[in-house]
Parts: sequence; structure tokens; C-alpha cells
Amino acid sequence: MRGLICWDLDETLGYFRPIAGEIMAELEAEERGFFGRLLAKFSSRPPEPEGPPLRLREGIEEALVRLEEAGFVQVVTTGSFELYANRGLERCGLRKHFAEVYGRERVWEGRGKVYAKVLEDFSVSPERVVIVGDSFERDRSSDHPGIVMICQPEGLDETAQTLPPVIEALSSETGFAATFDRWVKETPFDGLVRRVVLDEAEVAVERWGNYRRPDSLTPVLSALKLRAPAPASES
Repeated sequence: MRGLICWDLDETLGYFRPIAGEIMAELEAEERGFFGRLLAKFSSRPPEPEGPPLRLREGIEEALVRLEEAGFVQVVTTGSFELYANRGLERCGLRKHFAEVYGRERVWEGRGKVYAKVLEDFSVSPERVVIVGDSFERDRSSDHPGIVMICQPEGLDETAQTLPPVIEALSSETGFAATFDRWVKETPFDGLVRRVVLDEAEVAVERWGNYRRPDSLTPVLSALKLRAPAPASES
């Protein structure tokens, strides 16, 4: 295994919220009330009958396939329910790309997620894991803050094509965290951030969190952009 990628679900892989309304309509009244209360807790934007339809992020399946072929194992770690997540992924044809789906039943803490169960199940160290999500507060690792996170607050409306080249470049024999540390050391500030320029993309690298508690800081990659291909040389 080249590394383990933990994908958030909503607003990272796609927009799945209509599935929640569908499930609630199937449940008995008592279950619906319980499900509805928990649903309201994990989302400030619950599904609406007239809301947008279910949709996938642009280029996401191509990105998942490329990363699979590159040797990465991929899982979903979501603050929503496993029933909801699995149904949404199956409906869109993405479930086959993930070795496991971890819902709020196993990873949700409220402010960040706990990844201990994921690390145990795949016998992997935190250094060999990368998280992809749209919310630093909700998706970062609260139990292993040293796990590298790719944070894209507007990810649903951005192409997923930026992710494979960044993740591939970030991986190494010693793990994602070691490459992140090297990038930070070797990259000077460009204004207020460090921007690493790769063959296919560029990305900002910095640590987010409370700088009064250095041991709690999370290594974060953000502001991913594709680079234009170099012009062909004239023969």
C-alpha cells in the first residue's frame, strides 16, 4: 500500500444530501425523529425537498481511479451515517472505489474526527495517512493532529483533477508527513504562504491551529491549482 487516503463525503466527493430525505421517508416515525435530530446536528444545511439534486464533483471518479492505479487504498470518513453514505456512493457508482466507509457511528467527535479505528483496521501509521475534506474544523484528525490534511472549502465546485498529482507527489517511502515537512523547510514564503510548485499542480502548505500549542497543529495543504502544461519544444 502506497498510502491510505481518507475522503470526506459531503461537499468533497459530491452532494449527497437528497439521500438523507429519501431515507427519512422510509423510516418509522420513531426512527425518523431520532435520525432527524442527529441529521440536524451533523449538518447546518439539511436536505430540502426543492433543493439541488444529488451530484458528483467534477472529475472525482477519474481521480479515484488514478489514485487506485497508483497503489493507494481509499476509504470514506464522514460525519454522516453509514447507511446514508453507502447508499449515496452506491447510487453514484463510487462505492467500489473504497475499501471501507466509516460514518459518524465510528469516527465523529463533533470537532474533528477520530481516526484510531481506521489506523487499527488498516495497520497503518498516522504518517502514511492523508485526509481530504472541505472543512478544517470537521474533517481534521482530533486524535492524531499530525495527519496531513488537504482542505478545500469550495471543493464541490472545483475540479478533482488537482488531487491526484498532489497526493502522488506528497507520498514517499517515509510517508506523507515527512514530505510535508520537507516542503515546508525547502519552500520560502510567497507573501503570507508557502506555495509548492509541482509538475501538474501547485499547492499552499502551512500548519493550521493554535500556535500556542505546537503539538496540536495540523499540516494542511490548500489552494490547489492545476498548472498549464509546458509548451512543446520545437524540433
